[in-house]
Amino acid sequence: MSVIDLGIASVVREYDLRPGKINPSQSGKPGGSYPYAVAIGRNGRAYVSSQRDREIIVLDIGGLPSVAVTGRIRLPGQPNKLILNNAQTRLFVALDNADSVAMIDTRSNRVLGEIQTIAPESVFPTLRNCAGQARIVLPSLPMIERCTLRTRTRILSL
Repeated sequence: MSVIDLGIASVVREYDLRPGKINPSQSGKPGGSYPYAVAIGRNGRAYVSSQRDREIIVLDIGGLPSVAVTGRIRLPGQPNKLILNNAQTRLFVALDNADSVAMIDTRSNRVLGEIQTIAPESVFPTLRNCAGQARIVLPSLPMIERCTLRTRTRILSL
C-alpha cells in the first residue's frame, strides 16, 4: 500500500500488509496479498480489501505517514469494492465468489451478516428445475445456460 502526498504528487511511504513482513515471527502466514480497494473513515481508520486472502485489513491511519494494522476481518468471499455508510458505523463489502455483500460493524470489526445478491429462484431457476429437459449452453454467451421448454426458454444463470 502506498501513502501519497497529493500536494507534491509523490509517494511518501510504501507499506507491505502481509503479516510476515510486518512481524517476522508470522512469516508464511497468509494475509495482505493483492490489496484492491480502500475506504477511509473519519475515525482515523482505513479498510483495505485483500482479494486473495479474503479479508479486510483494518489500518490505523491517525498518525500518517505512520500506519499500523489493527485488525483483519475474515470474509467468505473475495472482497472487492468497499463503502462506509454516512454515520460510518457500517462497512459494506462486495464479495466476489459469494454473490453477496458483507455488512461489518466498524466499532467491533465484526461481520454482522450478508446481503444476498442472487435473484430469487422464480426469476432465475436453478438446474434442478430443468429435470428431464435439454440444457443448452450458448457458445457465444458461455455464462448463460438455458433449459428449453415446449413454448419458452428460461435463463438459469448469468
